[in-house]
Amino acid sequence: MQDKSLFKILRFSFCLIAILITQNSIAQTLKTFSGSFDDGKATYTYYLDEYGNKVKHGNFTYSESITIERATASVKISGFFSDGKRNGKWTFETVGKGSFTKNVMGTYVKYNLNVSQNIRVNYKNGILNGEFYYRAIQNDYIPDLGQYGHVKADITSQFFFEDGVVKGKFTILDKDKDEPQNMSGTILNGYFDGLLSDNGRELVFTQGIMTKNQNWNKNEQDKLKENVQLFQPYLNSSTEEREINNFSLKEYCSNYPTSLLEKYIAKFYNSNDYLHDEIGGDDGYKSAGCYYLIENFNDKLDFTQTNLYKTLETAKKNVDVFEFISTYNNASSNFDKYKPSSLKQTNLNYLESLAQLDSILLLNASWLERQEKLKKNFDNYYKTTFAKEVIAKRTDVARGKAIFYVKTESGAKKIFCQENGRGFFTPAKCMHTDAVQNMLNKLNQLNPTWFRHPTNGKQYNILTVAQIKDLTNLESEFEHLEKDFKLLEETEDALIAKAVALDEASKKNTFEKSLADVLYTMIGTAMITKHKAEDYLQELTQLTIFLQNSIELKSRIDGYAKNISQFEVEVGNSRNTLEKALSYFYQIDCKSKQDEFYVLLQNSINQGYLQLNKVFDALNQFEKNQTEAVEKIKSVIKTTDEFNTMNTTFGAVEFKDKTIAKYAKEIQTIKLESINGTYLANKNISAAGSSILETTIQYGVEVNQYIELLNKLIALKNKELNKEQTKKLNSLKKNIDLLIEELIKM
Repeated sequence: MQDKSLFKILRFSFCLIAILITQNSIAQTLKTFSGSFDDGKATYTYYLDEYGNKVKHGNFTYSESITIERATASVKISGFFSDGKRNGKWTFETVGKGSFTKNVMGTYVKYNLNVSQNIRVNYKNGILNGEFYYRAIQNDYIPDLGQYGHVKADITSQFFFEDGVVKGKFTILDKDKDEPQNMSGTILNGYFDGLLSDNGRELVFTQGIMTKNQNWNKNEQDKLKENVQLFQPYLNSSTEEREINNFSLKEYCSNYPTSLLEKYIAKFYNSNDYLHDEIGGDDGYKSAGCYYLIENFNDKLDFTQTNLYKTLETAKKNVDVFEFISTYNNASSNFDKYKPSSLKQTNLNYLESLAQLDSILLLNASWLERQEKLKKNFDNYYKTTFAKEVIAKRTDVARGKAIFYVKTESGAKKIFCQENGRGFFTPAKCMHTDAVQNMLNKLNQLNPTWFRHPTNGKQYNILTVAQIKDLTNLESEFEHLEKDFKLLEETEDALIAKAVALDEASKKNTFEKSLADVLYTMIGTAMITKHKAEDYLQELTQLTIFLQNSIELKSRIDGYAKNISQFEVEVGNSRNTLEKALSYFYQIDCKSKQDEFYVLLQNSINQGYLQLNKVFDALNQFEKNQTEAVEKIKSVIKTTDEFNTMNTTFGAVEFKDKTIAKYAKEIQTIKLESINGTYLANKNISAAGSSILETTIQYGVEVNQYIELLNKLIALKNKELNKEQTKKLNSLKKNIDLLIEELIKM
């Protein structure tokens, strides 16, 4: 019991307990407590709040008396409470005196206690407000505590507070022989002002700015003096103007000399002391003073010239708030080496990013949902489209491979399509596997990253701007993946189905059989040589065109038989040998060409789809020639009809002049016999096709000339010749050509 009391006296010696007074009162039913309190006695008034808790209100007194051997100590505390908060003046007094001896392991040791402490503290609603004074004299010797058992102190301190902030003059006088302290100064508006004396060394503050510090070494003092001189023009300038000129004021609120003031306040005003905690109602103080130091940034770096600045600007430009905030927070500990003015925009961007952060985190949640949706869609697509299956349509399955049988001249040929451990695929699926795997790889790489909220410290799963861009690209890729595979599979299915249909039809038609065989071979070649989906699709598309072109060419060639039949109807009623000969020639030529084109088409198909262009070119040229030939033949038939009509008309013409009539009749007879003899009496009919066509053309030309001649002669039916003209015509009767020329001139 004595030891406990002794240690309690010592705690009083080291920690002076501050007590509170309030000045407000409330209309409550007050009760009085008087009795044991902690290790002493207390008397105070109180009322009960709505929860039944005691709320001190009114005067408060506490006393305690301790006796150990012949040493005694007393504690007295008095003050005032207002609604549970200390208000007004509080006093705390400790007095202890006496000595005694103890037998410690056979040796008598003298114990000595001599302490006198007096504190005056003022409060306003639990906050220090007004005078804070203490005087402490102590000379204790407690051997049980070893080196800490001898305490000798003489301290006097005085502060003034206003709403928890030290204000006005303060003094500290500590007569400790090892660490004496004699400090005095002034604090105005929360900042040191004017002269501060610390054991004879001077510190000077102007408008809260430290302008002198004799505690520093010479180099530091010289630097401070230089900065003060350089800063003088900007003493009353704005923060922006100071920073433009590479100056700023940095605030210090916990460094020396503030820390020294707090040390002496804490000696006798300690919020952790048990009496303080037991009595309650004390909220302490806010500040023991701050000051500014001039910072000269002439030697500091320009942040805007660093790669880090560029990184932050890029992140901000890309609206990557997460990268910006994370990069900023990681680098901010080194910002002291940069000029504040060069950090200004970056700091503003940071504050802006913090303001946007919560809304962006909310938006980011929707991107995470889209990512999960894409993964589910892809997984479903993979399972339904690339599930293990047995392949139909001329196929078989072997372990680990899909085998496509392609029919060739030498028999069935196996085309292997590797499954890559995923199942048995049709060729289209095999060709598409790389695209699916690439998509899967990209999805697996799109891993969200952790982001710690700089304000609340929570961790979030986020996607960066770059990852969101990748996600949107993957969404688009997936959409195309589905479409591309569907197109590829449909193209392959359609082509194989057509090949199967042709193969079935080949029992009746040699062409279909040949085309089916060639198509199977080409499909097989494509499966072997094309290992990318786009290449395979391009090849299948070319084969589809090849198939369409082959069928089109066959259809056009087959159409020649119909053309011949139609022409036979048109010229079936021909009235002369020439017309029939020409018609027969056309029919024979078409039929022979049809056979030639069947052979050419067959050879081209066997050589590959690129050769079909030659068939198209030859076919187009032949059809062009045939069209011209038909038109010319039809023209000859028309000319022949006109020839017959014209001869009948000319035979009925009566000429007024007998000489003209005589020679006109003679010319008609000669020309008519010439045409009939050359063209209508089977001359040159059995010649080659080109000769027949030339004969046909010549026939048309001569008949047209003959008809023109008859028209000229008809024009002379009313003309009468004079003697000279008659004589002229008679002189030319032996030269039919000259005779015709002369008649035409008339």
